[in-house]
Amino acid sequence: SVEDSPRSGRPTTVRTEENMQLVSETFAPNPQIPQRRASLDLSISCRTLQHLMQDLNLKPYNPRLLQPLNKDDRNQQLEFCNVTSQTYLQMLKDHIIPQLEEHSAFQIMIWQQDDAPLHCGKIVRDSLDDTFLNWIGRRGTVQLLS
Repeated sequence: SVEDSPRSGRPTTVRTEENMQLVSETFAPNPQIPQRRASLDLSISCRTLQHLMQDLNLKPYNPRLLQPLNKDDRNQQLEFCNVTSQTYLQMLKDHIIPQLEEHSAFQIMIWQQDDAPLHCGKIVRDSLDDTFLNWIGRRGTVQLLS
């Protein structure tokens, strides 16, 4: 016979055709229902609901919250993002290096910075070579092992 023979082991009690129908009817009108709420409404575990949704080829709804941009945002971004290698170097020369020079250990200090593009400009690297005996960064005098 082509009928499925009874099997040994624990019978399927939750992943049934009836529950698949309930899940399908729950998500058909509104696929944006949170899985946790649906599992509570249907009285089945979240994991079982996930299995049933996979069986039905349903995808979980995961909203991505985006901040809407308005017309003024572009101008504000351009005003805020005005740091270049030149302005970074000027900030070092005007504010940071004079503060560090006041420290008694300035001669043996090791300067460290990240590899942000504006920190790696040739003019910045040349100035750091002239100012610090050792500095850590892209093409710095101290190379870190990767």
